[in-house]
Amino acid sequence: MIGSHQFKFSIFLPLMLAVLLPQSVRGEEAFPDYARDIAPLLAKNCIACHNAKKSEGGLNLESHTALAAGGDSGAAIVPHKSSESTLLERVIDSDDPMPPTDNAVGAKALTPAEVELLKRWVDAGALTSNAPPPTVMNWQAIPEQLIPIYALDASRDGHYLAIGKGNTAQIVSLTEAQSTEPLIDPNLKIADGAPLLASHLDFVQSMAFSPDSQLLATGGYRTVKLWRRRTTSQQLLSGGSPGNVLSKFAPSGERWATVTNESGLELVDLTTGQAHRFLKSHSATISALTWLSDQHLLSADTTGQLLLTSADDHQTTYLKLVPAPATLVQFALSGERVFALDVVGKVFELQSESGESLLHAATTTEKIVTAQFVPLSEAATAIHTASQPQACLWVALKNQSVVSLAVEDLPKQTQSLRELKLDAPASRIEVSPDGQTLLTISPTGEAKLWKLGSGEMLAALDQDFSGSNLFHTRQHDAHRQSGLVELLVAQQPELQKASAAEQEALKKVQELRDQATAALATTDTELTTAQSAITDSEQALAAAQQRVTELTAEVEAKRKAAQEAEAKREAARTELAGREQTLVTAADGVRRAAQRIVALENQTAQERQRLASLESEVKALEASAHAPPALDGTFSADSQLAILAGNDHIVRLYQTANALPRANLAGASAQPWSLMGTMGNELRAVTADGRVLSWNLQLPWALDQTLGTPEDSPFSDRITALDFSPDGRLLAVGSGPPSRFGEVQLIDAASGAIAMNLGEVHSDTVLCLSFSPDGRQLASGGADKLCRLWQVDDGSALRTFEGHTHHVLGLAWHDNGQRLVTAGADQTVKVWKVESGEQQRTLSGFGHEVTAVEFVTETAQLISVAANGTAKLMNCDDGKTIRDYAGASDALYAVSISADGKLVTVGGQAGQVWTWNIETGELQKSSQAEQ
Repeated sequence: MIGSHQFKFSIFLPLMLAVLLPQSVRGEEAFPDYARDIAPLLAKNCIACHNAKKSEGGLNLESHTALAAGGDSGAAIVPHKSSESTLLERVIDSDDPMPPTDNAVGAKALTPAEVELLKRWVDAGALTSNAPPPTVMNWQAIPEQLIPIYALDASRDGHYLAIGKGNTAQIVSLTEAQSTEPLIDPNLKIADGAPLLASHLDFVQSMAFSPDSQLLATGGYRTVKLWRRRTTSQQLLSGGSPGNVLSKFAPSGERWATVTNESGLELVDLTTGQAHRFLKSHSATISALTWLSDQHLLSADTTGQLLLTSADDHQTTYLKLVPAPATLVQFALSGERVFALDVVGKVFELQSESGESLLHAATTTEKIVTAQFVPLSEAATAIHTASQPQACLWVALKNQSVVSLAVEDLPKQTQSLRELKLDAPASRIEVSPDGQTLLTISPTGEAKLWKLGSGEMLAALDQDFSGSNLFHTRQHDAHRQSGLVELLVAQQPELQKASAAEQEALKKVQELRDQATAALATTDTELTTAQSAITDSEQALAAAQQRVTELTAEVEAKRKAAQEAEAKREAARTELAGREQTLVTAADGVRRAAQRIVALENQTAQERQRLASLESEVKALEASAHAPPALDGTFSADSQLAILAGNDHIVRLYQTANALPRANLAGASAQPWSLMGTMGNELRAVTADGRVLSWNLQLPWALDQTLGTPEDSPFSDRITALDFSPDGRLLAVGSGPPSRFGEVQLIDAASGAIAMNLGEVHSDTVLCLSFSPDGRQLASGGADKLCRLWQVDDGSALRTFEGHTHHVLGLAWHDNGQRLVTAGADQTVKVWKVESGEQQRTLSGFGHEVTAVEFVTETAQLISVAANGTAKLMNCDDGKTIRDYAGASDALYAVSISADGKLVTVGGQAGQVWTWNIETGELQKSSQAEQ
C-alpha cells in the first residue's frame, strides 16, 4: 500500500536531492547553533507533524520559542540536561520513537550523528541564535534510473504532447514523425559547477500548455518556467532595396539578387553581408529573374534583352534572344535547362546557339540564345519545374487547368503526362519536392493544395492559424454559453411550478386559519351561554333556598359544562395560533419562491448579455479566421509544410497532408515575398522594406521566463499544479509544504508578475488546479482531502466540496462547466454539481489511489488512471466502466487526451508513456520517453 504522501510526493524522498546538511554534522563547527544546525534538522524530520496547524501532542517545533514552550506532556527540552529532556527520550526510544516508523510523510529517524548533535545543543543550554538558517542548496544530479512521469499535457492545436520525465520536460511533435525535443535550461548547474542538461533541478511536477499552444509552463522546486515556441524571425540582412520588386535566392540560399530602380541589379552575399550593385544593368524594366547556379544570375527586361551576371567576378554578358518573344515574365529551371513564360502566355525553352545550356554562354563568347517554342493548347499563366517523380515542366493554362510535360520530350513533344482541372485560374504554381502535392495561387491570392496522385483538391489554404484558433475557441465558448442560458431558461418553469404550489399551499393554510377563527368564535358563544346559565342558577339558588339540594347539583353540572367550554376555547385559541404561524411560514415560502424566480431571471438576463457579447466577438473574429490573399508560396524541403506569404506581415505554415494551419511566423515589419523553403529546416524571405529574414521551420521551443529560484521564490515549495486560464492571461500556480499549508497564486502570463495571491487556501499541499471552461472560476484540490472553488475576478471563496477521505489528487471540469469530478487517494472519483456543491455520485472499484482524471472532450465520459497502473474509461452519468486500457505497468500519475478526443496518453513511475485509441482501446504506442 502506498503511503499517504509517497506516490504524489515521492519527490520529497532524499534521492534527488538538494544536499543541505548542518555544518556541525559535516565537522565544520565545534558548537551546534539552533538556526544553523538544529532548525534544519527539525524541519527535515519533525515539523511535518509538529507545526502551528498540526501540533501532534500539542508540540510545535517550528521555532525556538515554540520548542521551549513544550507540549501536552510538559517541557520537551530541559536546558543543560539532555538526559531529562523528553524530546531526546522520544528520539532514541526504540519502542515508541519519534518520528514513528510508520509515519505517512516520509520522515526518517535521526541518525546517530544527528542525535548526538541535538544532545550537545541541549547540554550546551539549548540557546537560540540570531544566525539565519542556511539557504544554499547543493543540488546533485538525479540518478538515471529515477525518471518518473508526473505530468503530461496535449496542446490545444493538436501538434504537441508535453511530457515531464524526471527533471526534464520534453515536447513530442504529433505531426512531424513523432520527433522529440527536450527543453534544456542552459543556466542549470549542479553543486560541482557542471552543467545540468535538464529543465529543472528537481523533478518536473506539473505542466500546462497555454490555450494558443505557443507557451508551455513547467513546475519544479519553487520554480515555474515558461517555454515559448519560436516563430519569430532572425534578420540576416537589412538595408536592401525597398518596394515590391523582383528578388531571388540562389540555390544554396547564400546569395540573394534583387532589382533596384526597375532596371538595376543588386547581388548580396548573405554570409558576409557584402553587396554589389549594378546601377544600370538593363536599359529597360527588368521583368524576370532567376539563378542558373550559385554563381550565375539570368535576368530579362521588357525589351527582350537577356543578361547573364557572374556573382563571383561581377562580370556581365548580354545575350541576344532569337527569335525575340514578348516580354518574359517567368523562368523555370530543370537541371541546366531553362524554360521561360512570356507576357502573352507562350512558353519557350532557352538554349545557347549551339544547343547547350545558357551556362555555356558564361564561359564562351557565344551570345546568341534561341527561344524554342513549346506548343500548348491554351495560353499559359504560370510555369514550374519539378524533379519528382520525374523531370517535368508544369504549366498552368488559361482554361483553368494544369498540365505536366516530360522535360526529356520538350520542346517538340508536348503530350501531357497529367492534367488537373482547377476551379480558378492560377498565376503561381509550385510542386512539392516529393512530387506529391501542387500549390496554386490565383490572381486574387487564393491558395489551394491539390493531390497530384488523384488530381483532387485537398483544401483551400484560407485559414489563419491564430485567427482560426481564436475564432473556433470563442465559437465554442458561445455554444457553451448558449447551453447555460438554455439550462437557466429550462429551470424557470420548475420555479414557476414551485411558486404556484407555494401559493396553493398558502391558500389552504388560510382556509384552515379561517376555520380555526370560526371555531374559536363558536366556543366563545358556548362559554357565554354557560356563564349566563350559572348566573341564572345562582339567582335561583338565592331565591329558593328550599331547593338547595336540586339547584346545587344543577350548578355543579353547569360549572362542569363551563369548564369544558373554557377548555374548548383554549384549544381553539391554540389551533388558531398554530394556523397563524403556518400562514406566516407559507407566506414566507411564497416570497422566497418569487425571489428565486427574480434571481433566476436576473441571472438569465446577465448570461444572455454575456452570450450576446460572445456572439458579437465571434462575428468580429470570423474575418480574422481567414488568411489574407497570398503573394507567394513554396514548400519546405521535406514537403511536409506548405508556406504562404500574405499581403500582411505574416508568413503562414500549413500541413501539406491535411492543409490545416500549422503556425504563423512573425517578425516581418513589411510584406514578405520571394520565399525559399528548400534549405533544410530554414525558411528565408525578402520583405518589402528590404530585409532578408530567416525562420527555423522546426519551430523550436526555448526558455522564455523563469519565475523564482530554489533560494529566492514567491512559491513556498514544489510547484505541484499549473493551469492556464482559457483566455491565456493568467497562470494558476499551486504549491505548499506537505502537512503545513497549500497556496494558490495567479500569475500574469505575459509579465510573470503575481496578479493575485489567494494565499494559504488549503491546510496541506495543493495537488491539482483547473480553471472552469469559461474562466470565471478556479477549482483547487489538496492533500487536506478538500476541493475548493474560487471566484477568479476577486479571489473570493465560493464553496467547498467535502467527501473524500484522503488526498484530492486530480480534478476535471465537464465542458459545460456545470459538473466537476475529483479523483482521490481514497480510491474513488466523485462527481459534483458545481452550482450547489451537491455530490451527484461516487465512482469506485479502482483498487488503488486514483491519481488523475480527465473528461473526453464534451462527452460525459472520463478517463482515470490509478497508482496500480490501471487506466479506465467511465461514464460519469451512471458510473459504469466502459473500457479498461490494458498494457501499462507500475503506478500511473498523469493522463492527457488529444485535442481531437481520439487518443489518450498516460505516464507514471516507470518513465514510460502509453497511448491508446479511446474508442477501440487499441494500444497505439508504448515507448520510453527520451532521457
